[in-house]
Amino acid sequence: LKFLGTTQLGYYTLGLLICRSLLYLPGVVGMIIEPRLFNKYGESEEIEDLKKYLFVPAQAMAVFLPLLIAVVYFVSSFVIRHFLIQYAISLIPLLILLFGKFFLLFSPTTKSLLTALNKQHKMLYFYLIGIFLTTFLDILVLKMGFGMIAVALVTTSVSFLLGTAIFIYASSFYLKKWMSRFLICAKLYF
Repeated sequence: LKFLGTTQLGYYTLGLLICRSLLYLPGVVGMIIEPRLFNKYGESEEIEDLKKYLFVPAQAMAVFLPLLIAVVYFVSSFVIRHFLIQYAISLIPLLILLFGKFFLLFSPTTKSLLTALNKQHKMLYFYLIGIFLTTFLDILVLKMGFGMIAVALVTTSVSFLLGTAIFIYASSFYLKKWMSRFLICAKLYF
């Protein structure tokens, strides 16, 4: 509020509000798969049995989430351009923020997998680092005189780093070589 002002913050908040709609599809996928994941792990207690619960949903989301992001952007863009013309300035930050959501949401079962493996506390470290990094970089770009587009770029960059780091950590239980972990991420992102 101090750095952006109420008007710019309002435009940025509109983008954040629209981005929240993307949480539903990965959330539903996670709710459907989570009981199966826990059941499978409870039966065998073999970590290898959970492998498909990490990679298969990530592959499916890597295909469908960009389509959902496009639909959300085009519908929001249409509504803003035709009915909320005064908010048209929020479209560029919205597009950037929507792009960043992909990296946080493409693997909807990562959190469940880490919970099943009793590694959920590791996610806390990732998120705390992400919050600190976003806050520090946002304040930095705002003090440098950049506006809400720069804040959206910082947020998307940290979303990329955070989503990638958590997925690479979860995939480390199955893929022992660093290069194979990065290659699977590159494949999913492509």
